[in-house]
Amino acid sequence: MIAIIRQICFLLLVVSATVQVAADTLEDTAHSTPSVLRLKTPQEAHELAVRYTGFTSRLVDSLDNSGRQQAVARLELMPDDNTPFLSQQVIGREIWKVTFDSVVLDLPSWNKDWVRACSPKRFHVLLDPKTGQLIRVYTTYEGHDLVLSPEPQADVATETLRQTGEVFLEFASEPPPIPFLKALDMAIGSSPLKAKEIIGLCIFERRHGKDSRLVWSIIGRGIPPLSFHEVDSEDRLSRERTVVDATTGQPLFITNRP
Repeated sequence: MIAIIRQICFLLLVVSATVQVAADTLEDTAHSTPSVLRLKTPQEAHELAVRYTGFTSRLVDSLDNSGRQQAVARLELMPDDNTPFLSQQVIGREIWKVTFDSVVLDLPSWNKDWVRACSPKRFHVLLDPKTGQLIRVYTTYEGHDLVLSPEPQADVATETLRQTGEVFLEFASEPPPIPFLKALDMAIGSSPLKAKEIIGLCIFERRHGKDSRLVWSIIGRGIPPLSFHEVDSEDRLSRERTVVDATTGQPLFITNRP
């Protein structure tokens, strides 16, 4: 009996050692194998950005300020991000920044006089090289006559949205059926033509505990009064966010919350 017990104990020790060696091997492999990049070249980043946005600008090495629709792609570090719930996923990481120059927002539902008066715009598209996730699409106000208030910090925006029952779950990792350009056409509340800045997020979000859905969250910053005859002033500018279903193109709601 004692001999049998000794044999069982020996077998248990062998199995335990084998499992530990296998675990150590897997761990070493995980540390030694580099992560595979989904977007390795400017061309790949540009092609994916085009699919997300619907922009048609061609890729060049540098912008020549000729007024032609062009795009450049660069790898940059993400020093900061204000995306509610998701900012810590991207801060300090290397991302692709694809800049689309001289984009004319020829939106079918909008007045052509507004299109001519408010175009072109320069858009930047941020992409995660590893996952292909779209971090954001945005413009930056390049004028000098107005000072826009900064976007709320991520933790403040997160708490504000949580109180309203809205949660951002994750960035989209594949272009949705409705690209950014088509979503802009439906984002009436965000006034994409007249807004001084535009921010677009393609995310999975949940409201009030319901099933998650893929949406475009489009923010218009520095929206002036509707009439072109009124003078813009900082105290008359507004900020609105329109949420559009990224699968159907249906506008879902408009809010001035982050």
